[in-house]
Amino acid sequence: MITGYFMAPVRGEDGDNVTQKKKWENIEKALAVAEWLEKHFPNVDWYIPHRNESFIEMLMDTYGVTSNMIIHTFSLLAAQKDFGVAYDADCFSEGMAQEYSAMARARKPLMCFASTSDTAKQQISMIIAKIMESK
Repeated sequence: MITGYFMAPVRGEDGDNVTQKKKWENIEKALAVAEWLEKHFPNVDWYIPHRNESFIEMLMDTYGVTSNMIIHTFSLLAAQKDFGVAYDADCFSEGMAQEYSAMARARKPLMCFASTSDTAKQQISMIIAKIMESK
């Protein structure tokens, strides 16, 4: 099965100064896009970091894990996937930039999109088709 990594802002431009309200708004937006991806590309095993935010908060609060540690870990995970997509309708956050760079260094196909449009669907389909050809 093909593996995909989904990037979208969590803390966004505010970084560690983000309010809980804004962070969870960003996560809800990201999860809606992730559901769109899963609906239209069921043959991809998607990694959606946004589904782990409660766990991440627990690590940060309980064990002193920093946002930089989390992003570094997600970047390592991202580089192991077959390809990545970055949803950047509002901003391309620092964390997304690090994940994106890690995938680029690993020479993984990447794509940015700002809406769940037919064009985005076609572009993602083309990436998947090229990966399937090479497997």
